Amino acid sequence: MTSTNTLTPRYSSGADYSLSSDKNPVVLELGRAYTKCGFAREPSPRAVIPSQVAGHDLYSYSHASELPHLLQDFLYTVYYKHLCTSPKDRRLVVVESLMVPTEFKDTLASVLYEHFEVPAIVFVPSHLCALYTLRLNTALVVNVGFRETTVLPVFEGVCVLQALGDAPLGSYEIHRRLESFLLKFGRVLCSDGQTCFLGELNPDVLANGHIVEDIKVRTCFITPRERHMQAQTFQEAFCEGRQLELPAPSDVRYPLEGDKVLEIPGTLREFAPECLFELDNEMISVATLVLDVLLQCNRDSRRVLAENIVLIGGTVMLPGFKRRLKEELLALLQEPRYKGKLFLDKFKFHTTPCCANVTAWLGGSVYGATDYVSSQAMTKDQFIENRKHIPDWADQKWKTDVIPGL
Repeated sequence: MTSTNTLTPRYSSGADYSLSSDKNPVVLELGRAYTKCGFAREPSPRAVIPSQVAGHDLYSYSHASELPHLLQDFLYTVYYKHLCTSPKDRRLVVVESLMVPTEFKDTLASVLYEHFEVPAIVFVPSHLCALYTLRLNTALVVNVGFRETTVLPVFEGVCVLQALGDAPLGSYEIHRRLESFLLKFGRVLCSDGQTCFLGELNPDVLANGHIVEDIKVRTCFITPRERHMQAQTFQEAFCEGRQLELPAPSDVRYPLEGDKVLEIPGTLREFAPECLFELDNEMISVATLVLDVLLQCNRDSRRVLAENIVLIGGTVMLPGFKRRLKEELLALLQEPRYKGKLFLDKFKFHTTPCCANVTAWLGGSVYGATDYVSSQAMTKDQFIENRKHIPDWADQKWKTDVIPGL
C-alpha cells in the first residue's frame, strides 16, 4: 500500500458510496460502558447492553490470558441472545475507538475468527462513522465517552491522526464526584422519619455505579458559563456548608432501596458535571482539547473544521453541554494561550439524526450497507497470513509492507 500524508487510506468518505445487496452484516460497537449491536441498514441498534461479563468490566482484565474468555462469553450473549443470528452467516463491522489497545483489538479478531468463525471483519473508526450519518466529508468530531474525550479532525474523508487529541474526561469523572459528595452530604429520609447522611447509613449503596449513573442522567445538567463565573467557589462553598450567593437549583428527591428517599442537593446537580470544563493540573479541559486539536491542523482547514463540529458520545447528551462548550470555546479564544493563533470568531455544531450515544453505531450501519464491506473486510486467511494482527493507525508496518487484503 502506498501513502502520502494520510494515515487512513483504507476508508472512503461518506459522500460517495453505493449500496450492497449482500446479507446485512452485523454492526458492533464495543464502548467502555455500553455495547451497541445490531444489523446494517437498520436505523437503531437491536440492543444496548453494558460492556460487562457477569458483572466484570470487559476492559478491566488483569492479564491478557483472561481476555479471550471474557470476549467469548460476551460475544456469545451478543450473537445468540440479542441478535439471534449465527456469526458464520454474516460479515461483521466493528465500530472501534482509536484509543483501543492493540492487544484488545487483535484478541477480539482472534476470538471472532477462530471461535465464532465470522467470515470477514472490517474495523472502522467511530469518528469517521459519525460522518456517515450526516453525509459529511469534513468535520471536527468530538467524542465525549465514559472514560475519555477524544477529538479528531476528518478532512475530505481522511482522519488527520497527527492532530488527534484525548484526555481522561468523561462520565466516569462525573460519577466519581457525584458518589463522593453524595456520601458526604446526601441526606436520606428513612421510613421512620429520621434523617441521616448516606455515608453513615450505607456507604456501599453506590458501589455498583448504576444508581450514580441514573442520578446523573435524571438530575444533572451543565450550567451556563456566566452562572459558573458568578459562582467560582462552588466546591468551597458546598464543602463548608455555606449558601451560594446565586439561587441554587431545586433539590431532587430520589427513591432509594424501596423505603428511603435520597435528597440530592441542587448545587451538586450542576456542580458535578463541571469537571468536564475545569482545567486540570495539565491545564486541559474539553474546550481546551478542541482548540489544541485545531492548532495542530493545517491553517487552511481550521475555519471549516470549527464550523463543522460533530458531538458524539453519551456524555454530550447532558442538558446544556453544547451551549456551554460553545461559550467556553469563544471565551478561550481571548486567552493569551490562543489569542493571535487561531483567528476564529465562531463555532458551529451539527445536529445528528439520532441520539449522540448511538451516532457512531448508526454510521457503522450505513457503512455496512455499502459495497466497501466486501472489498475492505479481512478474512480469516488474511488474518492468519498477517500473523494474527489487525493493522491500525498505530501500526507502522503498512508503510513498507503490503498488508493482505488491504
